[in-house]
Amino acid sequence: MNKALLTLLACTLLLTACDPGYDEYCLLRNEASQPLTVIPAGYHCIRNDTNEAFDTFYYQPLTLAMASDSMVVLNGGIGSACQEAAYNSMCSFFGDSVIFRFDDGCQTVYHAADTLGISPYNPSAPGYRWEEKVGEPYAGHVYFGQLTFTINDEHHPQH
Repeated sequence: MNKALLTLLACTLLLTACDPGYDEYCLLRNEASQPLTVIPAGYHCIRNDTNEAFDTFYYQPLTLAMASDSMVVLNGGIGSACQEAAYNSMCSFFGDSVIFRFDDGCQTVYHAADTLGISPYNPSAPGYRWEEKVGEPYAGHVYFGQLTFTINDEHHPQH
């Protein structure tokens, strides 16, 4: 009986260890010389398998004080954090367009087709920074990732 119990325990541990988890954060940071509001045109649909319908979540405008940041998307679950997936989550938050409205009333509008330069729709934009933590529960596993997009005075239309 003890041998069967030990075997069951070992199998449970192996199955649990095979599915490592992760956390993935997407942040917006304001390094501009004034407060600003980020106004996304984004929404997110989630399928509810219970009633075979879709729930839609609309993202609300976000006001950022100077030298502050805010998490806009939190992902996690079984698997590994991934920079490309975090970028896709950020674009989902922005939607088809995003407005950076500065405290002085000036604003810059970026559209999903704006994939060059400092646009938040450019995955190579200098404003993006990816950080990750690797190694738990095994070597090479990315168990934490954080993608930050920094808005600064270059995004101001009168820069």
